[in-house]
Amino acid sequence: MRIGMNEVKDFCLEYFPTTKAATFLEESCGIADIITSSLGGRNRQVAEAMVKQGKRFHQLEIEMLKGQKLQGPETALHVHEFLEARGTQRPGGYPLFEAVWKICYENDTPANIIAKL
Repeated sequence: MRIGMNEVKDFCLEYFPTTKAATFLEESCGIADIITSSLGGRNRQVAEAMVKQGKRFHQLEIEMLKGQKLQGPETALHVHEFLEARGTQRPGGYPLFEAVWKICYENDTPANIIAKL
């Protein structure tokens, strides 16, 4: 969660300079949202199923969500495209963002995520 929160904060500060760094610790859209999303919700449930069952998120959306869609994979795609188009000044880039994108869209395995951080 810490790595994810730092990447979100750095991304916002780099590309949206009017962002206030305090927002990420003091507002519910910051750390509270990261904690809630990481510990519950459909993105976490499907991610857990991906690891345990070895299925892709598209298949698990159908099986588990009955017509609902995940927000995480689409967000990962948009962030990846944004970074590809603009580049980054952040040393090392955004490895967690890229690892999630690779798991969702390039068939990387979740087990590889730690090595990429």
